[in-house]
Amino acid sequence: KRAGGGERRAGVAWVKGLWGVFSQRTRDFMEKPSTEYSSLVDAETIEDPAAMRRLAGGGRRRRMELELLGHKSGGSFITIHPQSLFKTYWDTVVVVVVVIACFHSTIQAAFTPVSDLAILRSQQLNNEDYVSLCVLLVCEVIFVMDIVVFFFVGFNRLGITVLDRSLIRRNYFRTVFFWDFLAALPILFYPITFYIWTGGCGDSLCVPEAVYLICFYVPLLMLLKIPSGLARSIHLRNRLSDAFGTTLCDMLMLICLFIVLTNFFTCLWFITMAYNPSTNGFKDWVVAGTGNNWLTTQADAGDELVRGAIDCWVLQGDFCTFTDRAVLYINCFYWASNAGDGFDTVQTLEKLNAILVTIVFNNGFFAFILASVAFGLQELNRGWKRRAEYRIKIDAVNEFMRENSVSAAHQSEVRDYFNSVWLPKQVNFTETNLMDEIPIGLRKRIMRGIVGRVIVASKFYEKYFKEKEMEKEWSHIKLWIEKTAENVMVRYFQPQQYIVKQGETGTELFILKSGKVRVLIHVGGKEKEVATLGPGAYFGDLSLLGLTDRRSASIMTLSNATVYLITKEKFDEILQMMPDDGRWIREVMMGVCSDYVKHSMRGK
Repeated sequence: KRAGGGERRAGVAWVKGLWGVFSQRTRDFMEKPSTEYSSLVDAETIEDPAAMRRLAGGGRRRRMELELLGHKSGGSFITIHPQSLFKTYWDTVVVVVVVIACFHSTIQAAFTPVSDLAILRSQQLNNEDYVSLCVLLVCEVIFVMDIVVFFFVGFNRLGITVLDRSLIRRNYFRTVFFWDFLAALPILFYPITFYIWTGGCGDSLCVPEAVYLICFYVPLLMLLKIPSGLARSIHLRNRLSDAFGTTLCDMLMLICLFIVLTNFFTCLWFITMAYNPSTNGFKDWVVAGTGNNWLTTQADAGDELVRGAIDCWVLQGDFCTFTDRAVLYINCFYWASNAGDGFDTVQTLEKLNAILVTIVFNNGFFAFILASVAFGLQELNRGWKRRAEYRIKIDAVNEFMRENSVSAAHQSEVRDYFNSVWLPKQVNFTETNLMDEIPIGLRKRIMRGIVGRVIVASKFYEKYFKEKEMEKEWSHIKLWIEKTAENVMVRYFQPQQYIVKQGETGTELFILKSGKVRVLIHVGGKEKEVATLGPGAYFGDLSLLGLTDRRSASIMTLSNATVYLITKEKFDEILQMMPDDGRWIREVMMGVCSDYVKHSMRGK
């Protein structure tokens, strides 16, 4: 018995251990950025301590991202990192489902006769119709699941990843929740549609016809998911471009867009023929041989499949099968895709082959030409230019990193740098561009306004000069601000970069224009956070005044940050421009720092 009990305990422990590994892997798959997840797998495979240390560093960064927004890691609920493998795979699924919905909902609405909606019997449905119902259900379920998933997906702001659940929900409700909800609404009507289509009503319609018409056409609401699908496809396209090159991915994207747009054009064009009031749709042609249109011309030319499909569309009680609808769609797509310009065919199967050839060759060549034209037009659109500049640069960088076997984690950091720091310098108009490109007189006047407003709104101004606004020497402060604004240097930082380090030599003053930073001090051999600072904060004033030449704390960015910097040499030079050689301003600032001066003297 004791032996049996030990075996059971060992079995339970083994199951618990297996469950622990599975749950941790699942959490890593959803919560960690893809590069960190790859590092985890590699570290466990090759047992490399350095790789494990890199992984621990990534974990610290993620904890800082969480704690920045008041959210402590280690909770029982999963938050999904926007760069995680799960998010990448889920976005791929959603994009595919959006494309399927673009075809399924429009084709079903356009190519199903209204007369077929009156009475549906289960024996009239074939396997293709049941597949269509299943596809509709899958699309609607995925859209509902996407709403649930997005309540746990973080988002990026100022270069940091927001993973606080309350902020995630607030951001989702404020952005795309309404459109996602409308796109998922058709699932509420699916049970009625399925019940009627599968013969639940027998030989009669057991619900009002208006209700069933709504159930049948409400899947068109799924098209509201297209903007979300396009946004996610951009991220997927960038990932594929990093792996396979920009040109190939852009050509494939253009071909896909052409096919989707041609599908919309096909459905609209068929509706104009099928419901044309001047010819009663196809009825005049079936009854009297008049009212020809492009489809009836194909039937008269000898395509019996088209003739049969038109007959079922017009004749009451003749239920159009999946094959009938497919024949009508293929012929209309043949016309809408311009395949008829290069191929003179009559039979539907020949037209299908012509469509495939047109898509693969003609449209591939057209996509290449269009991509070249679009590249030229990108200079006229700032958003397009941003992507063009980035892709040209990053393609060369990716090639270099692949040739030199740079790790995936480091590749991701390099791409982040070029996207968040290098690209704004190339495309956005910043203070740096202002200093380089505008004549000095105009530049000084503009910088006085831009930088002057930042200085006046900063904690630095509040500490040193605000109480002196009513004094007669206020003109000295105004002149100092103007001269300082003309001579600042601008620095840009990514998240988790040191601006200064404790103990280093430095005499510059920093004023934070945008972003967020953390103040760190060494305690017991470790760095401890003592404060976080936002726009308007400053540091380095004691070094600027010459009271110390050593940094008393480290400053690390928590987000993308823009910092104004003034050197001690420039500060002294500006004071020399004052009417009194800057003696009054220096006395004011030294007076504010008198406590520090006294403390320093006592230390000596």
